[in-house]
Amino acid sequence: MKAVDTRILVQEKGDVVKEKFGNFEMPVTDYMTVEILSVGEKIESVHPGETALIYPGAGKEFLKDGKKYRVISINEIIVIL
Repeated sequence: MKAVDTRILVQEKGDVVKEKFGNFEMPVTDYMTVEILSVGEKIESVHPGETALIYPGAGKEFLKDGKKYRVISINEIIVIL
């Protein structure tokens, strides 16, 4: 699969970030960790293989061969890790 134009193809990583509150741990749901799989030809600031944080509702999610993928735009990336 290949992203086109100004789109970015990502796949959610299984990393779950937890925040500690005393004796309790709660998963952080404000963002999700993804791996960048492919970038469109007009994107220069991110590269395949990088890890990023995005908002949970960002882009469009789809299934292919039983795996979840998401297509996002550059402005939906919070930060590159």
